[in-house]
Amino acid sequence: MNEEIIDIKEEIKDSLFNLALTADILNGCEDRISEDVLEFLRENLRGSLFSSIKILAEVFGKTDIYDWTDAYLVCDKGNKGLDELLYKYGIISEPSHLIKNRERPKFALRIFELSQKEMTDSRREIYVECENFGSDILTKQILDLIEDVTQGIKPWSKFQREVIIVLSPHIESIITETKFT
Repeated sequence: MNEEIIDIKEEIKDSLFNLALTADILNGCEDRISEDVLEFLRENLRGSLFSSIKILAEVFGKTDIYDWTDAYLVCDKGNKGLDELLYKYGIISEPSHLIKNRERPKFALRIFELSQKEMTDSRREIYVECENFGSDILTKQILDLIEDVTQGIKPWSKFQREVIIVLSPHIESIITETKFT
């Protein structure tokens, strides 16, 4: 009996992985599939996800946190959404993209603080902070901005203005959190 449950758990995870992969493929083909066909495929995919997630919740004893919107999460985000779902259900540890999302405002604030100092004190530290944070759209934007300073193409003062624009959406969330906690 226990072997059967273990097999069912693995089978339902495999099934969800394949459905999430299908979502990733559909999401990557949006410009090549007509809107009507795409919506039809997504609707059917959500139906399959809905049923599979319901089975997952039952098999893993997580019916108390099961939510019909979980199917939309996987359909919209593919494998990243599946990782978020499996984390929510306590099946896997927190995915790296969720950790990065949680840490991004603190990283942005640190870069902002460094950017407000003199270039000689901060430029190298910004590179180190970006390297420590890892590959990310935000680190790429920051590195692109600071590289022009390093190459002597633009002054530090221009970098300071530009980086504020890049960081402001992330810093605002930290300021808002601080105000209400």
